Order: sequence, then C-alpha cells, then structure tokens
Amino acid sequence: MRVKASIYNSISNVLILIFTTIMTFLTRTIFIQILGKECIGVDGLFTNILTMLSVAELGLSTAINFSLYEPLEKKDISKINKIMSFYKKMYRYIGIIVFCVGIFLMLFLNIIVKDTTINNLHLIYFLYLLNTVIIYFVSYKDVLLAADQKYYKLNKLRNIFIFITYSLQCLFLVLTKNYVVYLIILLSCKFIERVLINRYITKHYDKVDFNSTEKLEKKEVNKIFKNIKGMIFHKIGNYFLNSTDNILISTLINIATVGIYSNYLAIISVFRNFISTFLSGITPSFGNLVVSTDNDVQERVFRIMSFLSYLIFGFVTVCFVNMLTPFINVWLGNEYVVDNITTIVICINFYFYCLLIPIDIVKNASGIYYVDRFIPIIQVIINLIASIILTPYFGLLGILLGTLLSYILVIIWSKPLIIYKYLFKKSVKEYYLKQIKNLFILVIICVLTSIIIDLLSLKLCLLSLIIEGVICFIIYFIIIIIAYHKSEEYKLLLSVIKNLFNKEVEK
Repeated sequence: MRVKASIYNSISNVLILIFTTIMTFLTRTIFIQILGKECIGVDGLFTNILTMLSVAELGLSTAINFSLYEPLEKKDISKINKIMSFYKKMYRYIGIIVFCVGIFLMLFLNIIVKDTTINNLHLIYFLYLLNTVIIYFVSYKDVLLAADQKYYKLNKLRNIFIFITYSLQCLFLVLTKNYVVYLIILLSCKFIERVLINRYITKHYDKVDFNSTEKLEKKEVNKIFKNIKGMIFHKIGNYFLNSTDNILISTLINIATVGIYSNYLAIISVFRNFISTFLSGITPSFGNLVVSTDNDVQERVFRIMSFLSYLIFGFVTVCFVNMLTPFINVWLGNEYVVDNITTIVICINFYFYCLLIPIDIVKNASGIYYVDRFIPIIQVIINLIASIILTPYFGLLGILLGTLLSYILVIIWSKPLIIYKYLFKKSVKEYYLKQIKNLFILVIICVLTSIIIDLLSLKLCLLSLIIEGVICFIIYFIIIIIAYHKSEEYKLLLSVIKNLFNKEVEK
C-alpha cells in the first residue's frame, strides 16, 4: 500500500507539472512578446521578494505534516482535530504578518527596482502580495490530504483551473496588453480554486472537525515548535540560496538583467520542480517507513531514491550544458542569451540543488530539523558576501558563483552527514565516494556529448535541439549502464521496477 500510494502521488505530481509547464511556457512567451523584458524582470523580482516573505511560515506546514503521520496511521480523529485546529490558527497569524511586512516593503520598491519605466508598479506589487497572502487563509486543509498520501485526488480540479487561468491570461494579454488585468485574473482564479479544494477536503474528511475547540496538548505543541525552531534556519537558508538571485541582480545590476536571467531560471525551475514533485510523493511513505522499519531498510530505500534521482537530474544536467542557451536563442532570440561560462555555472548549481532533494525529503520525513539548524546561516553569510564581492567584477556570473560557493563550502557535505549520523547511524564515507564517482562520470558525459554535437555543426533550430537531445540521451544512458550495472543501487532499483511490473501484469 505504501509503494502504491507513493507511485500515485509521484505520477500525479509529474502529470500536473507537465501540464503546468506547457501552459506556463505558452503564457510566458506571449507575456514577453507583449509586455517585454522589464515586465518579465519585475515578475521574477516580485516572485522572489514574496518567496522571502513566505519564509515567515517557518516550516510550520512541514512540522504539521510530520505530526499527522502517526494519528492518520492510527485513525486518531481527536488528535487530527486538535492538530488541524492549531494549524489553522497559526496559519492565519502568519498570513497577517506576511501581509503587514509586505505592505511595509512597498515603501522601498523604488530602491529595490532600479531603472524601470513600468507604470502602476506599487499596484502590481500589491496584487502579487494578495496572491501570496490568500494561501494562508484558504489553504491550510491541504496538509491533511498531503500527509494522507491522497493529494493526487485533486488532479482533475487542478488541471481545469490551470487551463482556465492561463487561457484567460493569454486572451486578456492579447486584448488589453495590461499587466494589472493579467494579475487580477491570476488572483481571482486562485481564490475560486482554493475555495473548491477546501470544500472537497471537508467533504471527504467529514469525521474531522476543522473548527474544533479542543486544544492540542502542551507536549505536542512543544514538539511542533521544536521542529519549527529547527526549520526556521533551514527555511531562511533555502530561501537565500535559491530565491534571492533576482533581488541581488535587480539591486546590484538592473531589472533588465533580471528579465534575461529569469528565463533561464524558469526553465531550470521546471526541471527542479519535476524532480522535487516526483520524489515528494514518496515523503509521506518515508515518514511511515521511519516509524515502522529499521535503519538498514531506511538507508536502502534512500540509496534507491538517490540513484533514481541521479539518473533523472544527471541526464537533465547533460542536456542543459549542451542545449540550454540554444533553446533560449530559438525560443526568445539572441538578446536573451548569457555567455557560456555563466551557463555552465547555472548547470552546476542545478546539479547540486537536485543532489540535495532526496536528502531533504528524508530529513523532512524523519523530523530531523534541529540538529543542523545553524548550518544554513553559515551558508547564507557565504552566499551573500561572495555575491556582493564578486558582482562588481563578474556581473551576473558573480552572483551565481556566490551560490555555488555556498553549496561547495557548506551544504553538499553537511546534509548527508546529518542523516547518516542521526537517522541511519552509519558512516557517510561511502555516500561521499559514490557522489564523487557520479560527478566524475557526469563530467565525462558532458565533455563527450559537447564534442560530438560541436562536430556535427547543426544549424540553430528546433530540429537541431531534438537531435541534440537524442544524442545526449543515447550517450548518457549507454555510459550509465556501463558504469553502474554492477552497483547495488542499480540492481535494487531494477528489482523494484521488475516487482512493480510483475504485480501489474498479475492484476
């Protein structure tokens, strides 16, 4: 049942993401063509600012999610009532705080947004703020569905609203060429969608009293707040590592550069989200696994999950090295392209980000938040100092190098150490050696594919991108099979796939 739920969640997450990506790229293309480079830069910048405000959530949803695993497993409705009531109250407090801080930041927009001619900048920002704040008042019930491994049941509704929202945005962009109308449509559709989702969850969890006046025991509240204390620093660290680049670019360079980089970031984010959403379906199952199995089983599942994610993000990294800039060129034109060295650093940062996804899933599912709470602060300091020092000399590349340094010096070695020490109770040495081998093999594949593609001297067009993608796929998986066919992870993954296939055949 656990495997089945994980598969349903993972596949449904991926299908939603694929559909969202198609609609997003269509809308983004029309957005850029009609509103231009500055508006797409403002979109990226305001999204980053409001992601920063979302740090105020402090990991509450993750801590609540973890707290729900046990009562859901035991069907303890009374405890679920108490947890959901507590979560609802806390989420609304956070929504009020985010709104107030967001309004305060409006005073500094002229400092943050440099060299822009966009009208109604404050109104545009306010609409982005409302779009963020609304989540805290109408989305708190989602955590119950996620913890119960049934989020995939919302697929139909979510797909309908994705289609309606993006279709209306495209239509009104063409008709009005107005940024404010575009945002009002987004806000209205999201609110209606959230109301309908809330009704669905209330109906399907009719035994749960979401307005319960029962109070959560002090011991449970303390446990949640302890996890939140650990999550605070991780939330801040993740934000500064992955979501501040557009703010730094706007402040230290200009808004037009944000517009250029945000297109690369949009593509990178699609694949980061793809891997995250695919693996996030496993999170509740791993939480259940931690409660019911020993360390050896947990570590074996983690190794399979890590190897599976490497097969995916390793291939995507190879494609990015060879195809990211050509794709931007074909999609938007040469004026939206960055240099090759900057592209390579973007690809390396993507690789390290994805490398940490399975580790973060295991940490979140097992409730390990507190022991490494100060590490993200060190990461933030390195990232900001390096970016500020390097940007005057290297521009956009300097900001990306700051992110890369914070990965190398702090994160990519400390996070694995934590889960091996506190969850698996084993030495992390073997994991480090495997990751060094993985990176070495990936570099060889990147060099080999680049040489072959350069020798072909293909004309820049959509067909050439397809040919390059096929070349990357063939070379990548041939070398992967040669390099890993004797490894334990390869055999374990193959065994899991065969077992699942045999069960489906039997059905």
